[in-house]
Amino acid sequence: MESLVTKLQKEAGLTEEQANQAVQCFCTYMKDNDLDVDWDDFLEKKAHDMSDKAKKAWSELSGKSQEWGDKMEGWAAKAQSKLDEWTDKAEDALKDARNKAADLISDKDDKKA
Repeated sequence: MESLVTKLQKEAGLTEEQANQAVQCFCTYMKDNDLDVDWDDFLEKKAHDMSDKAKKAWSELSGKSQEWGDKMEGWAAKAQSKLDEWTDKAEDALKDARNKAADLISDKDDKKA
């Protein structure tokens, strides 16, 4: 009830005494009109509802994390494929450069002879 009193003070501009009187008036009205709230039942339902929402959110998050994991694996596989392709091209270029260098040295030696 303390937070309700504070809320009435801040939002309705009531003094603390006025806010307390408003809360008491409301409580009396509820009792006089058989509008009592079973707070234990109310809070239990709220707790159950929150638990269900948390379970649903966790389930959705778990599903998303699996989906994201699968996408990352796909991206990693593509990246690895590109790295392999570039490595092969670099090795081929190096091999060609060695062969050309060997041919140049061989041609130079043949001309001297």
